[in-house]
Amino acid sequence: MKYKIQTAASFGWADLKTSFDDGKTYVVEGYASKKEAWAEIYDIVIPTDGSPSDYRVVTIDTPQDEDLYQ
Repeated sequence: MKYKIQTAASFGWADLKTSFDDGKTYVVEGYASKKEAWAEIYDIVIPTDGSPSDYRVVTIDTPQDEDLYQ
């Protein structure tokens, strides 16, 4: 089973996406384990002084409530 990261949004949860082409397109990254996904969250949170509670790890097929990258 694959996992993805969601971030807190105004109306629920949104998929965290990555761009590999300077913001032209964004894709959801899949992780092989919850542990791997949480490691990525902490890589994001620590340098930005964010809060881990603003993120969650869910299965790759969990729908998002809001799309922040439209």
